[in-house]
Amino acid sequence: MAPKKRSTKTAVTRRHLDSTSEESEQENSTTRDTFTTKAFKDLQTADERKVLDIVDKLRRSGLNGTVELPQLVVCGDQSSGKSSVLEAITEIPFPRKENLCTRFATEVVLRRASKEKISVCIIPSKTRPDAEQQRLRDFKLAIKGFERLPRLIEEATIAMGLESKAGAPNSRRAAFSKDVLSIEICGPGRPQLTLVDLPGLIHTTGKGQSPSDKNLVFELVKEYMKNPRTIILAIGSSKNDWQNQVILEDCRKIDKNGTRTLGIITKPDGIAPSDEHTWIDLAMNKHIFFQRGWHILRDRTPDEMNFSFRERNKAEREFFENRECFASLPTDILALGEPKTTLAQQKSVLVRMSLKIHNILKSAVIGYYDHPFFGPPDMDASVDQRNNIRRLRAVIQHKNRQFAEAMRRQGHKYGIECGPGDGDNDIEMSKNTLTQLTKLEPNEIGARLPKPKLLSQDQSSQGTSTQPLIAQLFWDQSTPWKDLALEHIEHVASACQSFVQMVLFHATPKELHSKLKMHCVEKALADEKSRSREELEKLIKDKSGVPMTYNGQFTTDLQKQRQRKHFKETEEAVRQSERFTISNGRFIDPAKLTAAFESSIKKDLDVFCAEEALNNQQAYYKEERTYFINAIVKTVIERHLVELLPDMILSPVTVAQMPDKDVEFIAAEDKGTSRHRAHLEQQRAMLEQGIQTLREAMGSLYN
Repeated sequence: MAPKKRSTKTAVTRRHLDSTSEESEQENSTTRDTFTTKAFKDLQTADERKVLDIVDKLRRSGLNGTVELPQLVVCGDQSSGKSSVLEAITEIPFPRKENLCTRFATEVVLRRASKEKISVCIIPSKTRPDAEQQRLRDFKLAIKGFERLPRLIEEATIAMGLESKAGAPNSRRAAFSKDVLSIEICGPGRPQLTLVDLPGLIHTTGKGQSPSDKNLVFELVKEYMKNPRTIILAIGSSKNDWQNQVILEDCRKIDKNGTRTLGIITKPDGIAPSDEHTWIDLAMNKHIFFQRGWHILRDRTPDEMNFSFRERNKAEREFFENRECFASLPTDILALGEPKTTLAQQKSVLVRMSLKIHNILKSAVIGYYDHPFFGPPDMDASVDQRNNIRRLRAVIQHKNRQFAEAMRRQGHKYGIECGPGDGDNDIEMSKNTLTQLTKLEPNEIGARLPKPKLLSQDQSSQGTSTQPLIAQLFWDQSTPWKDLALEHIEHVASACQSFVQMVLFHATPKELHSKLKMHCVEKALADEKSRSREELEKLIKDKSGVPMTYNGQFTTDLQKQRQRKHFKETEEAVRQSERFTISNGRFIDPAKLTAAFESSIKKDLDVFCAEEALNNQQAYYKEERTYFINAIVKTVIERHLVELLPDMILSPVTVAQMPDKDVEFIAAEDKGTSRHRAHLEQQRAMLEQGIQTLREAMGSLYN
């Protein structure tokens, strides 16, 4: 993916070193047409790159004696990931060994030239005797590719006296050296820059590191950091609390205004979910303010040590895309946009955000998915999985169908066995229900509720004629309705909350997410969920009244039920009265037919009344169940949880009626952002003036 264009009017609130170069085919090759990686470009704005190009032209014009080149110094605590940062920026394969630490300064000198060239030399410390200095100056080699670099570094380590040659007797060796290993890489596409990898600051001595070594490293790092032409890359590893990392405190002492320091957080895969907000806040310049901001870089894992740079960059990109706390953040610097210091500016920002949110919510509610926010559906995932939650209308319809199915499956307290009055569809549905109840998934509606208790026809038709059987049977049979409806409300409310959160992440800056969620989302959704429960209570109260219906279909269904029962009884009476003789063939015995009909008559008044009440209750239950399902979907779910979303989540009307204190609470810039905005404005003015000055200088060269 091509890098995004970045203006100087940007906030360095959060960046990661996505070091994916557009075409990084030749990771370990000897030459490249263009060296500059995307990671290196991401460390600069477009104007800064333009200035460096002009500096290069001035240098080639003979002004290199008066124009100092910039220098990046990579410094941090031991094992903080400094070499990984240098590797990501330069795409040079530095040696990687377990427990290997940087024991001397390594300068990577990048220079623009007509031909590719890689040379290595040692710059001896001035504290060495003259003879040793000359010996180390004689260490000069030219290599054709980076394959030999690890071996060369080992040879340089031996030359500096930090290691013994293979086979040589072991002797006391120094742990660190003030000598410098210089690796100069020249080529047509190289930037004019020097990067320095320094030994890590030591917290605790031991294991071959003495107090004098600790002081030597500190003085070496401090010397580089104090250089006014040095840009400090302060490395902070997420493996250790940032408050305990010495380098961050030293940077604030040496670069008091944070003008030359750029923070880089390494090893983000080690951040625990509970600590994510702390490191994200650090990356957003909230804990330690650096005017050049912060980046986040993912180091190679042990399994990725042999990855090519293309594979390494791909793994880093996928990590940031798949880790939710980073996926919600852009890979480039966020534009600060217009200032938000006055009430009018703040309200203007909220109004524009509200219009964007309102349009997305309105489209989602009606199921019109033309906005880029919705994207294509995931055909391999179910409708209500997170990948498809953006298609809210489809999700709600899916959950409504699940609720209706749960009501048919287990809305009844008792499962009554089918009798002679039940139709074929009822018999088939009863069989399917028993199968479905054994296959419920843990997260399905009704999975945690008691299953219907199975009763025979005789068990379910016990009672007396003096009881209001129809009402009592219906109230008892419909007991699970409330619990099923409550579960449905929770499922839909949860889906709406997840969806709205996605809309906020899409339509608003990250620094406003928590405020908007707390002030405009959570309360609104909680209030409407509470109202939906109140609406449910009204329906349950209505259900508890005297059963009544004016639907002609009820009497039709009841009479059809009786007809089916009488037909079954007639069939059985005929079967019992059938006779067969050789002379007369098959015939019906009238006496036996009369006896069969007599035996089917219920002579017990209580049993007869109970069976009639059960038949009436079953017909009434089916009708009321259909009404209840529709009422829940329309008056509870749609009215309170879905249809109101565009108007209750930061709508333009809500913003217009919002008290001034609430507007300021949500939209006002924090002090860090305001301070950074002022710095960027100042930096832009300086860069524009610098470009103008350099143009004038260039003009004078050719006049």
